[in-house]
Amino acid sequence: MKILLKNGRVLDPSQGIDKKVDILIENGTINKLAESINDDKIKETIDCTNLLITPGLIDINTHLREPGHEDHESIESGTMAAAKGGYTSILPMPDTEPVIDDITHVKYISATAQRDALIKVHPVGAISKGLEGKQLTEMGNMIEGGAVAFSSDKKAIMNADLMHRAMQYSKMFNTTLILYANDENLAGHGQVNASLLATTMGLSGAPKEAEEIMVVRDVILARLTRAKVHFAHLSSPYSIQYILDGKKKFPDILSCDITPYHLTLSDEEIRGYNTMAKIMPPLRKAEHVKKMVQHFKDGHIDCISSNHEPGSDYSKSLEFSEASFGTIGLETAFPACYTYLVKTGKIPLDKIIRAMTSRPAEIIGLKAGSIKKGEPADISCFNLDKETLYDTEAIVSKSKNSIYLNKKLFGFAEHTICEGIPVLKDGIIVKKST
Repeated sequence: MKILLKNGRVLDPSQGIDKKVDILIENGTINKLAESINDDKIKETIDCTNLLITPGLIDINTHLREPGHEDHESIESGTMAAAKGGYTSILPMPDTEPVIDDITHVKYISATAQRDALIKVHPVGAISKGLEGKQLTEMGNMIEGGAVAFSSDKKAIMNADLMHRAMQYSKMFNTTLILYANDENLAGHGQVNASLLATTMGLSGAPKEAEEIMVVRDVILARLTRAKVHFAHLSSPYSIQYILDGKKKFPDILSCDITPYHLTLSDEEIRGYNTMAKIMPPLRKAEHVKKMVQHFKDGHIDCISSNHEPGSDYSKSLEFSEASFGTIGLETAFPACYTYLVKTGKIPLDKIIRAMTSRPAEIIGLKAGSIKKGEPADISCFNLDKETLYDTEAIVSKSKNSIYLNKKLFGFAEHTICEGIPVLKDGIIVKKST
């Protein structure tokens, strides 16, 4: 089977490519890149005129709800949303019911993905049993079952000794720990960023220092053990500075990511008690967002993750203090970054693409993130010129809790190809045949 992508602008930061190139895909792999390709045996030609072609996006932090809450999101619907967003690989967190904390559950994710997923699903195992932070899981067994990394998810491991042992254990298997930095004792039951705005609105605040304290602790432990540690969805510019200090001596073991909304939106979004803006970590002050943008521009932040968190309409319709945390993000991650950061001149496009392709692949050790001959044909094509209203009708995810709901965005995907198979064509999902 041959597919030709023709007349598109190819941007692949991993190879320093940014030019008009045709791409020939054959039997699931990239066969040829050239200024002009013609082949009589091509089955399908996709005209990519005025489209941006990139390596398939990789999400290092996705929340799917299968098993346990398939009514919010299943592996099938979550990978449909991912394909709509231009993703070809995602790492679902282990916060399901039951928690992904043993080899049986890892194999369940892999088997279900094999059957239902439109794109590649790389399971992430829990660091501790039940994500309770009390007993370590059998990482070696889960790696045998297909786990590519391990995470504490939204439940930070408060016990420093347990975290120390987790790092020692993970280093034995040369795997990455994806950590959520949050001192639960300090953050308490915070609903939003601790600020005058929170006080004025009568909402409990979670200070950014709760994140910073845990970052400092785990940077120290990572330096002690030489374990590979990735900090997920950071929100404080001071957290980044502490990681930078750690990288000076050990640049290859520490990395971090940020969400599009922590780069583009401030805590002003909560005005009017907007529950769509109730997320964790909370949106911070505009001045902190500006500093995070500068950190990203300077190359201090490695990746952009969607932190896709599906939730029910009902859970977001409650009063603010009772409403659930989280926002979906797979479909809007690139469009939000392009609209708010690239079009405004704040961040160059190639830095955004690298943070969503080759860099997460490097951190986890995936064979992905580049458009190179002989590599798997994981490719996405985006329309940078078309403005789209992201309303409930446009959402592919089962859940509609988007912080960008009813906002106009540029840069939605037109085509997504995973291992040579089109899963999004002209903006429409191509469902997996059964």
